[in-house]
Amino acid sequence: MRDNSRSQQALGFLLGLVDKDTAARVRARTGLPGPEAPEASIRRLQRAWTWSRLLPASVALWILENDDRRTMYAHFVTGGFRHDAAWYAYGPYLTLQLAHAYLLAGNPERMDALLGWTVGAGSPFVAGRSAALGAWNEQHAYPVASDFREVPFPRWYMGDIPHGWAAAEYPLLIRDILFFEADEDRDRHLYIAPGVRPHWVPGGAPVGVDAAPTLFGSPFGYRLGHDPAERTVTVEITEAPEGVRFVCPCAFGEVRSVSADGRERPATGRDVRVPAGIWRFSVTYA
Repeated sequence: MRDNSRSQQALGFLLGLVDKDTAARVRARTGLPGPEAPEASIRRLQRAWTWSRLLPASVALWILENDDRRTMYAHFVTGGFRHDAAWYAYGPYLTLQLAHAYLLAGNPERMDALLGWTVGAGSPFVAGRSAALGAWNEQHAYPVASDFREVPFPRWYMGDIPHGWAAAEYPLLIRDILFFEADEDRDRHLYIAPGVRPHWVPGGAPVGVDAAPTLFGSPFGYRLGHDPAERTVTVEITEAPEGVRFVCPCAFGEVRSVSADGRERPATGRDVRVPAGIWRFSVTYA
């Protein structure tokens, strides 16, 4: 999870969109101040944000998701993220940002669904014909997205195309799906394939990274292979920053056993934790 100096402001905005009881419970859990009066909101928007405690964006999302089933996903997502505050259209780049937040919050299933919707939105089909040439709009109009089954207003638009923000969000998300860094309490570690889903790696099809720059100053690379018949996942580290351990969330099933460089290691839950200096490990799952 990563700190984001804007995440508290974003959380305050989201709490204004859910019902008052849910917002009050979240504010009580996190120690956030009460909702602002309209005149206070105007003053806040005219000055720098001054909350002293930073809340990681992924933590904010986790709070909303676990507080009540009627929050984020139910309110704002039908395939993609619906921007009904002003656009009355889907936001492809906002959908990718939400997918990224779900990845960091440990919900790769929803990340995968949002990513899949966004990829499809790049080339929507209307009346059997492609309505765009493999690019994302800033606003993806409901009529185009639904093949004109949903036309809430007689006038609508598609926004900027191609939209650079969406084009930037996509590789940033894919990069963190393959691996991302963490350094809580100066405990440097790398998450390996935290967003790789089982259907991405059918038998014999590896996924990996080569010479990828990291925040730790040295490149990282690995190869992950999946043998569904043996219910085994094997990871080979090809290069890594010195002194950095690894965490590999097993998306395939409950971990039965872990072998690292030929030695058995403890196996608990679905997060496989491997110390620094290991170059190959295998995971057998249920």
